[in-house]
Amino acid sequence: MNEVIQNIVTRRSIRSFKMERIKRADLEQILQAAACAPSGMNRQTWQFTAITNQEKIKELAALIEKKLQRPNYNFYKPAAIVLTSNERSSKWGREDNACAMENMFLAAHALGIGSVWI
Repeated sequence: MNEVIQNIVTRRSIRSFKMERIKRADLEQILQAAACAPSGMNRQTWQFTAITNQEKIKELAALIEKKLQRPNYNFYKPAAIVLTSNERSSKWGREDNACAMENMFLAAHALGIGSVWI
């Protein structure tokens, strides 16, 4: 089977992560893959915010726990979180971000790193 197709069909959402830091080079490759995703009229209006500081991840989880009333919310305790955002005026912002996220998931899988869409 083709290597790209093999990567697509074997990727799974992971909800139990190892307590290992992600190498900066790997995170940069994942973000580069996101930036190479298709976007409406090639406008690339997205923004990616990578968070690797565990205290900041815990703070964000606590805010979400409170706002959504989800006791013990913790994002499944990841080594990193990538927040995707887009311009409010972007006609295809959601779709563009979804394409970028899929590229991130496939890149992470190709590097042996688990991921999940939350």
